[in-house]
Amino acid sequence: MLPFRVRHFKGQSAGRRGEEIVILTDARGSPAPHYYPNLFSITEYRNVGRSPNTIDKVLRAIGMAKVWAETRGRNLDQELSEGSFLDAADVLDLTRFLGLNAIAQLSEFEASKGGSNIVRFDCKRPQRDNNDHSEDSDEAVPSNEVGNRIRWVAKYLEWHRHRRFDSRNITEADARLSEVAVKVVADLQAKAPSNTTRWGDDETLEAPDPEVLQRVETILMPGSPENPFQSSFIQWRNYLAWRLLSDSGARRNEVKSASVDSVLASNNRFEIRVSKTVPRTVPIIDLTANAFDVFFFEHWLELPENSEGRRKGVLFTDAKGDPLTSGKFINRMFLAVRAVIGPLPWRLTPHTMRRAWNHLLSLKLDRLPEGKRFSPQQEAETRIRIMGWSENSRQAARYNRRHIRETADKIAQEMMDQLYTLSDQEEAPL
Repeated sequence: MLPFRVRHFKGQSAGRRGEEIVILTDARGSPAPHYYPNLFSITEYRNVGRSPNTIDKVLRAIGMAKVWAETRGRNLDQELSEGSFLDAADVLDLTRFLGLNAIAQLSEFEASKGGSNIVRFDCKRPQRDNNDHSEDSDEAVPSNEVGNRIRWVAKYLEWHRHRRFDSRNITEADARLSEVAVKVVADLQAKAPSNTTRWGDDETLEAPDPEVLQRVETILMPGSPENPFQSSFIQWRNYLAWRLLSDSGARRNEVKSASVDSVLASNNRFEIRVSKTVPRTVPIIDLTANAFDVFFFEHWLELPENSEGRRKGVLFTDAKGDPLTSGKFINRMFLAVRAVIGPLPWRLTPHTMRRAWNHLLSLKLDRLPEGKRFSPQQEAETRIRIMGWSENSRQAARYNRRHIRETADKIAQEMMDQLYTLSDQEEAPL
């Protein structure tokens, strides 16, 4: 196995209790040799609400980059923070190494334990018969995964460069080295393979149908005989979380992090203040505003006054008033609902609510009169604002393309139905 591990454990400190923590360690489990990667993952990913799964993948990519350096007798973090950074040849070789799977990477690492620090990697990998065109699954790494590895490592290099050179007075020699580092980072980013399938009109944007959403609404309605939760407090808390997800298409962490003053019931607005992308204020309907009023006045205000949730104004707490430090209560809510609904052809999850919101927008736009329909740019701007994507995000374009494809498919189907209906009429006996 490669000489690093990515460990998951539950936080025990105040404010982190129960939160899933992800760190990079050595093979023995010590994080000491990986101080910088763990600091990077905390500041750039965990503190902005990125999922443990994403942090795991980022740390694995950085671990691979450190193994690459170790196979060449070098210390990546030391070079990035104190040494001569990397050069163009390093970028090429690092890109190649990140494109290998763990077996091939381990082969190079073990081969480097011999005398010389210089590794001839062309003789370390197994040779293939030129006539053998079969796919070697042991070596193949999907291009989108390779691209992500390269981009994450490039971001790590840029983080090191920024900490080392920016926002302080540096010598002329360091200024020149910073310029070289900027080019190295850009060169590495440019080596990431383009991922055309990632942005294609594939099935990853599938969302629950409106009828399914209405079914979930019926189940989670407080007092419903199908509601899988017994406590009135939990029923209203979960229902409010469901309504905020449904109205806004917000991320799970954006809803979980809400304060009691984040929901402006009188104005039918929800302020998303904690976001991994763009904080924003989005509209909610009367049903959601009323759910907030009931939960706030009949349940939240009944929490112990000395509880942490009451003192800090945290909206989503347990029945004792302790803040819910993760969005797992939302996950449990969806799992319980899926158990009531039964097997489905897709997974009903918190994140599919973002897709559901975009699907409902597409349906709404299709129903508008001809003169009031949005242009593609207006449609993209609407999605970007409500979803909290950056202006450079390609997500809005993906949903726009999907909307166009669905509309085109519908028109084509109607056209063919009409064609065959006319054909049947012409062939009918007199």
